[in-house]
Amino acid sequence: MCIRDRTWGGIRGAIGLCFALIISEDPAFPNILKQLILLDMAGCAVLTLTVNGLTTPQLVVKMGLNNQSAIKTKVFNSFLESMVSATEDHCGELKVNPYLNVCEWDKVFWIAGVEKYKSMIRDNYRTIEMAGFQQKNNAREMLDVALMSGSGPEHDDDFIIEARHRFLTSLKGVYWELFEVHQCGGDTVLLLLESANNDIDNEKTAMDSWSYIMNSFYNTYLMKVLVHMRELPYFGDHVKKLLYDQMVYVHEVTSTYITAHEKVEHEAHELPIPKHIIHKITEESKFCRGKAQEYLSQFLNLSFPEITQQVQTRKAAYSVIHKQKEIAEEFFHSGQIDDKEFEKINKHIIDSLTLLNNYESKWVKPTIKEMLEGIQLFRYLSGTELDQLIRVGQEKVIPQGEILLKENERMTGFYVITRGCVTESSEKTDSTYKEKKGVGSIISTVNLIYGTYQKSLTTCVTDSVVYCTFFPIDYVKTFIDSEAGVEEHLWKESIYALANIFTREFGPISRLDRTQINLLTQKGILRKYRVEDKFVVT
Repeated sequence: MCIRDRTWGGIRGAIGLCFALIISEDPAFPNILKQLILLDMAGCAVLTLTVNGLTTPQLVVKMGLNNQSAIKTKVFNSFLESMVSATEDHCGELKVNPYLNVCEWDKVFWIAGVEKYKSMIRDNYRTIEMAGFQQKNNAREMLDVALMSGSGPEHDDDFIIEARHRFLTSLKGVYWELFEVHQCGGDTVLLLLESANNDIDNEKTAMDSWSYIMNSFYNTYLMKVLVHMRELPYFGDHVKKLLYDQMVYVHEVTSTYITAHEKVEHEAHELPIPKHIIHKITEESKFCRGKAQEYLSQFLNLSFPEITQQVQTRKAAYSVIHKQKEIAEEFFHSGQIDDKEFEKINKHIIDSLTLLNNYESKWVKPTIKEMLEGIQLFRYLSGTELDQLIRVGQEKVIPQGEILLKENERMTGFYVITRGCVTESSEKTDSTYKEKKGVGSIISTVNLIYGTYQKSLTTCVTDSVVYCTFFPIDYVKTFIDSEAGVEEHLWKESIYALANIFTREFGPISRLDRTQINLLTQKGILRKYRVEDKFVVT
C-alpha cells in the first residue's frame, strides 16, 4: 500500500489520546488546559475514525489496491478444489467405519462448510471469466494447460508475481519455524522477516533480500577498523564486545537465511504453478543464497573462525535439546513413560536449555590443541598421542594463490587449516571434483587414505591467506595403521571426493551431493576384502 493510503487510514489518535490522558492526570497543569487538550484530542480521534476510517474502503477501491490477479484467483481455486476433494475422500473412508454407521453425513458436510467452499469456487470462476480468461472445467486443468503450452507471454508475468509472492510467504513461515526451535534469535528473525516483506512489497521485480540484509550490517571497512581497535588499551574490551556481538548476529542472520532458502527451494515444486515459472523463482532465490554463502565463506568464516565455531556450537546444542524434547513427548504420548518419568526428563531438558541460554561465549582464539580436539579424526588419539602429534607439527602461513598439494606429486604430509580457505580439485579426464575447504578441514583426507606414500590425487590452491599446521606423513601413517576407527573415518570422509574423481567406477553414487553421501556413509560399515575374497550381499 502506498504512503497516501497509509497516511489516510493510519491516523487514529491513539498516541495523542495517551498523551492527553497523561496530561489530564498531571496536577502540574491547570484544569481548563487539561479539559481543552482532552477535548481537542478526543475530537481528532473521533473525526479520524468516522471520516478517515469509514472512507478508507472507498479509497482502497479507487486506488485499485484491492484488485487480485486472475492467476492468484486460479491458484486459490486449485487449493479450494483440493480441499473439497480431500474432504469428500476422507468422508468416504469414514462411512465404512462401523462406529459411524448412523452418522448424518449431510450435517457433517454442512458443519464442515463444504458447500461454502464450493460456493467460493463458483464465485472465483465468475471472477476469472470477468477478467477475460476462458473458463475450463476446473482451476487445476487451467494450470495444466498453461504448463503444457509453456504459458502465454501475457500470462507469464502474472504467474511469476504469484509464484514469487507464495515463495516469499513460505519463506517467512520457515523463518518463524527456525526461531521457534531456537535456531535464530528475535533480532535475527525480525530482520529476515523485514527482508522478505521488502521483497513482497516489490514482488513485480526479482527477489533481492540479501542486499536489504547487507545494508543492515556494519560496513566491511568499519569491521576491519574495529578489529584493529580491539587491541587498544581502555577501549579494547568495549570494542571487542561490540564486534563480537555484531559478528555473532551477522553469522546467525546469514546462516539462517541460507538454511531457510534451501528448504523453500526444495519445497517450491509443490506449488500449483507451471514448472518453468517455479524454476525462474528458485533461480532468483539461489542467486540471493549464493551471495549469502559467498559472504559467509569468504568473509565470516575466514576472518572470524572462532566466532563461527561458537555460533555453530550453540545452534547444534539447541537442535539436540529440541530433538530430546520431541522424543520425550513422543514416548509420553504413546504411554511408554509415565507422568513422573516425563517430568523428570523434561526438567533435565529445561535445565539444559537454561544453561545454554545463560552460557556466555568469549572471543578467545583457540589453541592448536583445542582446534584438533574439535576435529573428529583426532578424537581417536589419547591426550599423550595428541601432544606428540602437535610437537611434530609445523605452523605455516601460506599466501593467497599458492599450491598446498599438487596432483600426481608425492605427498610429504597433510595440513589442518586454522584460518583461511582452499579449493581442492582434480584434473582427471572424467573428474567432476571441486570443493572448498575451510577452518578445521584436513588437506586432504582423500590423499591420506589413497595417496599415503603415493602420488596425490588432488590439487589444493589457497583462496586467501591460509594459516595452517603441517604434519609429516611418516607419523600419520603409523597413526592410521594403529587405529581401526581412524581408517574407517578417513574412508567415509573420502567417499565424496573419490566418487567425483572416479565417476565411472562409482556410477550413480557420483551424482549425489556432499550431504546425501554423508547421510549414506553414516549408516555404512567399512569392510575390507582381498582379491578373490568371497562375500555375500544380503
